[in-house]
Amino acid sequence: MTPSHLPGIAVISCCMNRNDNLKQALSNWLQFPDIKEIIIVDWSSERPVSQTLAHLTDPRLNIVRVEGERHWILSYAFNLAASLASEPTLLKLDADVLLHPNFFQQHPLPPHHYWAGNWQTAKAGCLSGVLYIHRQDFFAVNGYNEFIRTYGWDDMDLYQRLDHQPHLRRGDLDTHTTSVLDHSPTLSFSKQSLQVAHPDLQHHLSRRLLVKEREFQNRKNKYISQAYPWGTDYQRASYQNQGSYLTRIKEQEYPIPNAVLAQAEHQALYDCLRFTYSVLPSQPSSPTSLLSDYLQQVFASLKTSGQLPESISLSPDEEKQFYYEALKQTPHCSYLYGALGQHFLRHNQPELGLRANLHALQYNPSQEQPYHVVFHQLSTPSP
Repeated sequence: MTPSHLPGIAVISCCMNRNDNLKQALSNWLQFPDIKEIIIVDWSSERPVSQTLAHLTDPRLNIVRVEGERHWILSYAFNLAASLASEPTLLKLDADVLLHPNFFQQHPLPPHHYWAGNWQTAKAGCLSGVLYIHRQDFFAVNGYNEFIRTYGWDDMDLYQRLDHQPHLRRGDLDTHTTSVLDHSPTLSFSKQSLQVAHPDLQHHLSRRLLVKEREFQNRKNKYISQAYPWGTDYQRASYQNQGSYLTRIKEQEYPIPNAVLAQAEHQALYDCLRFTYSVLPSQPSSPTSLLSDYLQQVFASLKTSGQLPESISLSPDEEKQFYYEALKQTPHCSYLYGALGQHFLRHNQPELGLRANLHALQYNPSQEQPYHVVFHQLSTPSP
């Protein structure tokens, strides 16, 4: 199928405070004449996308703003964008993805076929979410799982459900036909809701050991999607037209019981700690240390009771050793440096606290406010 004979293509994309990247990406997408429409859902960006793109008059561009959303929810936003498209094929792109000239030549789309990014081969995380599919096939599985409301697993869940459709065949996108604009690694998550259901986890020692916070959310959503398999029995989110914008009818959102959320967090915590620190649930020959002892307590408690153990009581020297041991295995972890900085502050060692906080900022600039608390306690801070 040559580009001149492609079916009408609708690009669907969504934006929450990624206006500058979207502006650059759009100049790329508009170069393809076979893209017949571009649906942009502005998910309550602080600066409306319509203002950023006011200079564009291309009739293919349709910007729809949703007001009143505090957090980015991919499943809601992209399901809405797909429902607004009128062309028979959908190309789902994040706001910072660029198409190379040969993209459509390399990805013909016959009936009963779809193309999707593969996280194992994608050059960047967002490229694993690129999806090129017939619109009817997308809605045959009811789109994205709207029980997934934080970062992660939304694409994997959708692809798994598509792969269970007997008439569909998947192809992995050619990674050489797309690229991604440079952007802050924390930008994508600045509007994520990272609340946890477990009443103790937020301030528990285990929380400080979740060095792969994104992976924790990813695995949490995996278990939520297993508890609530998405399909056509569910109604997608509804919206009210307020004239110049839409508002989501939040009262119709399907609730997820706290018990289910907490269980998903238990399982995600178990996975992340085990993988991050290379400690298996039963490893009798492992060297004795405060860190490994504590991890064994976490694993045993989660496995037997589904509950976190009580926070361990440590002396100042033991607590410092605890963080040192964790940092040996994950030396680029902002959480642990931040916790170590707070430890030094509590024990009147502000210079060491400053150094730890500077390391935390180096590895996670988005946490500037909490990690900079030490600066206000020093009259003449020095690294």
